[in-house]
Amino acid sequence: MRPSSLIALANRVPNYCQKVERLLLVFRLLPRGFANRELREQWAPLRGKDPSERTQGRMTYQLRRLRLHGLIVRLPGSHRYEVTQRGLRIALFFSRSYAWVVRPGLAELSDTAATSDTPLRGAAEQFEAAMIDLSRSGFRLGHCHRPPPGDAVTLTSP
Repeated sequence: MRPSSLIALANRVPNYCQKVERLLLVFRLLPRGFANRELREQWAPLRGKDPSERTQGRMTYQLRRLRLHGLIVRLPGSHRYEVTQRGLRIALFFSRSYAWVVRPGLAELSDTAATSDTPLRGAAEQFEAAMIDLSRSGFRLGHCHRPPPGDAVTLTSP
């Protein structure tokens, strides 16, 4: 995987997580919690949509996902939700790790002018080589064939 494709992938994957964590951090500050409509009004622009395009059912699905993951909890006797302590911790973790680890790491990996080998670049090259070896050995995500018990699997570079 070339640095440019790695950066494209890394920029796409945390995008959804960043949107969710932003909302959790904002809604954590509301003393009465938030309702489906309030979530829809904030969620839709983050997805590049108009709030009227997002149905109540789609937002109910998103609320259910957040609730099942323990990030929000429904307030008793109401149709309002609040962010849990776990939800706050997870949102802060992802926000901080992206700002302190992912973004600087991507900058280091994508810097083509840098000539010195860094530990991160070395690890990225080893990871890339291992992924190439896996793909050449026939490993496919979702189609992994386990060897019979007792057979040793060794991955070697060509």
